[in-house]
Amino acid sequence: MNLDLSSTNDNVGGSGVNTEALSVFHNVFEICNLGSQSVCVDFAADVPVIPNGADVPDRYGFEDGDLAVVFYRGANRSAQINVDNLDTDRLGAFPLDVGDCQCIGFEVRAFGFDTGEDLFADTDLAITAKAGSSCANEPVDPVEGEDPLLRKTYASSVVDSETDLGTKKNGNPLDSSRADPTAALGKENGEFVSLGRKGLGRKGQLVVKFEDELVKRPFNTDVLNVETTNGRDGYPEEKALIEVAGPGTGRSYEEVGVATSKATNGTNTFELPAAPITKVRLTDQTEWSKHSGNADGFDVDAVGGWTETST
Repeated sequence: MNLDLSSTNDNVGGSGVNTEALSVFHNVFEICNLGSQSVCVDFAADVPVIPNGADVPDRYGFEDGDLAVVFYRGANRSAQINVDNLDTDRLGAFPLDVGDCQCIGFEVRAFGFDTGEDLFADTDLAITAKAGSSCANEPVDPVEGEDPLLRKTYASSVVDSETDLGTKKNGNPLDSSRADPTAALGKENGEFVSLGRKGLGRKGQLVVKFEDELVKRPFNTDVLNVETTNGRDGYPEEKALIEVAGPGTGRSYEEVGVATSKATNGTNTFELPAAPITKVRLTDQTEWSKHSGNADGFDVDAVGGWTETST
């Protein structure tokens, strides 16, 4: 197999991203089959997501929490390549007969990143080619909506032993309508629980559990959704650290990002570091100095993701 930069794109200089921009690069490099038999090809790269709360114009078909770098075949932006992991049998892997080549392009969605930030910093690109795999014979369009054999699921219980809600900033108890951790269970419905503020360096914390294990899904961000209800303009931002745990992480918690009350439509989206996942921990990270005494921290309406199903 051979990998070459495109001869028509010889200017590789640059100094970071053009913030708040969508940049498209067709035919950046090509992968060629110089072997003796036909193969299926797939590749994987660890690319970032658009930061939660980034101001993405409505005219685009993506939003904060979606992938910031998307690879596709040649100049066809609809023929996306899943870079989640290496699997030549999955949708998006492409065939190469002996002597054939496939050009690869990508788009960079720089919304929410700082000027000079390198979206490819410390990123490794892994490519695999395998004979006898079952990749499609034609470019595969991205899957819309729910992927085959996957369905949406939501947190089903609260882990009481790990949950420790705080108070309002002024030390008064949370309002009863915002102090019930079970309000974060099930699908978003406008009822929510506030994480609150704790003293002595501690922070308000909520841990929820999934009866149906969360898994990754192809073509889209690996999708852990945290729904919040406070999106009012002019109200100071509220934030929460999001961590996940399960068999995929050796039962230990791994940080996946920070949720914000300013997320588009109240939905914060994160990549799963591994699968399956059974627990999500939310720890308040609000900057309390920006809030009045009645502030009660980050509000959680629902926590959802994707699970496998047989139907």
